[in-house]
Amino acid sequence: MLKLHLSGNGCNTLPTPLAMATGLIVSKRNRPTSHKPETFLLAVLADGQRKYISSLYPTTQAGQFRFDYLGHTYGLAYTESSAVSIWQT
Repeated sequence: MLKLHLSGNGCNTLPTPLAMATGLIVSKRNRPTSHKPETFLLAVLADGQRKYISSLYPTTQAGQFRFDYLGHTYGLAYTESSAVSIWQT
């Protein structure tokens, strides 16, 4: 499990609850399948609850993923220092 923190101007354009998250968690499934990849994204809400956002699909770029949320496709990149970037594709 990797805890990430949202920051930057792009966060203001994200849909709720993703925009209201106090942080993000990249977690791993115990039993990934052909339809559900190993990693998935959770939002940490202000009250401490965790909300499932989406599976994270690897891209051809190392450390970058794609995910679908509320009918839109987003890209996500993070580093080992927990810095994160999210953009709409």
